[in-house]
Amino acid sequence: DPSAAPQDDGEAGEGFTGPDPMIEDTYLMPEHPLPLDKQVLLYGACLEMGVDYRLALAVIEQETGYGNLMGDDGESAGYMQVQEKWHRERMALLGVDDLLDPEGNFRVGCHFLRECIDKYGLERGLGFYNGGVAKVTDYSREVLGRMG
Repeated sequence: DPSAAPQDDGEAGEGFTGPDPMIEDTYLMPEHPLPLDKQVLLYGACLEMGVDYRLALAVIEQETGYGNLMGDDGESAGYMQVQEKWHRERMALLGVDDLLDPEGNFRVGCHFLRECIDKYGLERGLGFYNGGVAKVTDYSREVLGRMG
């Protein structure tokens, strides 16, 4: 039947197309300081990169208190405080050219976070994400504490 909805063939790389009722019931939090439209974008980046959504929220809370801002004297950008000087190749790979664009910031930040965790494990990976040194730090402990 041509009017039937297409079946999901399970192919990876199709991208995140927006919230569905399961996602809304499970992940989106209307009372959360991160606006719902940004939660949808973050959840999509987490799915794409294989990052725990609660972990990404905790990193954002730790980095900026849920703000889309420039930090570190203009070196770190966006919710996840990504430094372009270290992530130009990653940005090109992901097709991101503006780290203040929330979707691009979440994708680059989650891609880097996944790489850090894969290389160093969760706690040491968080230390590397934040300071470039693969060790357990106060930052690591604070982020994990924010996850509840």
